[in-house]
Amino acid sequence: MTDESGPADMLYDGIESLSGWSSLLKDSRETGGAFESRVGSFISSLLLAVGEDRNAIAVAGSVSDKGSGFLVVVCHAGIAYADVVGLRHDADEFRITVFPFAAVISLSIRTRHNYFGGTKERARQNGIEVGIEVGEKSISLQPSPGGTSPLSNADAVHAAFLAIRDARALLLPADPRRRG
Repeated sequence: MTDESGPADMLYDGIESLSGWSSLLKDSRETGGAFESRVGSFISSLLLAVGEDRNAIAVAGSVSDKGSGFLVVVCHAGIAYADVVGLRHDADEFRITVFPFAAVISLSIRTRHNYFGGTKERARQNGIEVGIEVGEKSISLQPSPGGTSPLSNADAVHAAFLAIRDARALLLPADPRRRG
């Protein structure tokens, strides 16, 4: 954690709101020693990958009781995807891959919102799921159940979709068949 509240702390808070990550982070701080060092190394590596002075758009992922799982962070520079194995044990394996938006092969979106129900009571992005194919990965970006962070709710997932979609539109060559 840093001394001031900023993008790094916002990202940490976002990660802490995800399934399994809250208890892993809390336990590592309380236990200290090698466990805290493993988890701290992972967080610092992720911050370097994303850019600790840059604001994340959305976070998603989960981690098991054994400390294995995944984490995805969408920021304005691209997508950071982390596979983690055994953070609670001596295995201490994690790999963070950073993908620029140009590497996105496909992008999909789905929501459970019913158009005919309007948006007064439920936002259109309610129940949103974004699918991202990048490299060899198929990533599902969904709001965290009961997400307490502005980086893990439906609005964040929708903002991540828009950022990726809009960046891809700027990167893809124009279709020569298109007029105007």
